[in-house]
Amino acid sequence: MVMSIMSQNVNESEEKLLNMILGEIPSSRVAMICDHDGNILWNSIRDNTTSYLTMDETKESLKRSIES
Repeated sequence: MVMSIMSQNVNESEEKLLNMILGEIPSSRVAMICDHDGNILWNSIRDNTTSYLTMDETKESLKRSIES
């Protein structure tokens, strides 16, 4: 159902949580875990879905959100 795109130091329960979010919330396209600096630790995207943003745009968006 979901495909992991990026992973770094995330445990099995965190991965399960992201996949549950994508599985239970039909309108969700992407689920991710990031640190306080905006570094993406885990990113899952729903199968047959393309992201509206490039990875660089996503990182920049996360950093702006953290700073606000």
